[in-house]
Amino acid sequence: MCLFKPKLIKAYDMVELTVEKERYSECGIHKGAIGCVMDDKAVRDDIEVDFSWIDEDGNYCGECLSANINDLRVVKKSPVETMK
Repeated sequence: MCLFKPKLIKAYDMVELTVEKERYSECGIHKGAIGCVMDDKAVRDDIEVDFSWIDEDGNYCGECLSANINDLRVVKKSPVETMK
């Protein structure tokens, strides 16, 4: 019996938020947002993702938050992984 899930999302992967949920929208993050995984250690299936960006006026926008791995889709694998 396997007690641990394989790591499907790793640090520095670029991910897309695939759902619209209040826990994310309260922070201004909505379905379709792209973020960077900051740490691949999941706690109760939540990982830290940085959904921040700089807008066309140079203003910092977004939030770094805990997102459920089931609410994310990898859009670009970590360049760290490809160098191994």
